[in-house]
Amino acid sequence: VRTSSPFTTPLAGRNEISKDRIMNILYVGSNPECHMALKGQGIDGKLAANGFEAMQQLESNTRTDVIVSELNLPGNDGLFLYDAVVEKLGKDAPPFILLQEEFNPRIYREAFRKGISDYYVRSTTCCEQVIKRAMGLAEQRPDVSRSA
Repeated sequence: VRTSSPFTTPLAGRNEISKDRIMNILYVGSNPECHMALKGQGIDGKLAANGFEAMQQLESNTRTDVIVSELNLPGNDGLFLYDAVVEKLGKDAPPFILLQEEFNPRIYREAFRKGISDYYVRSTTCCEQVIKRAMGLAEQRPDVSRSA
């Protein structure tokens, strides 16, 4: 059990960003603040409105370093999307960060039981912190090439 809050601050030491690598971050959801946070330097931000669009992007042979997904998505939820990504990509699945409007202990426990990389309760400043955390996770990930 974590003693520090994963909701407002990225884990220490994991948000250093390589200056020569473009991070490919897929955001799944419709939050305008998260869309804006993806427009930073060194980020190739992709957007998907729902799990179906996210899976299409993952299958398009485009490298995705990290997925940042809202829990509540049209047609399904972020936990369902995580399961689909792991089923499709197995050990090559990118790190996955789940965002939720309000803290829910049941969802929190289920997310980490499944293997989700991180969980945040979205606040007005959360999206920028989540993107920094995503970039830190991407930096740790080996370059994985996928064939169609």
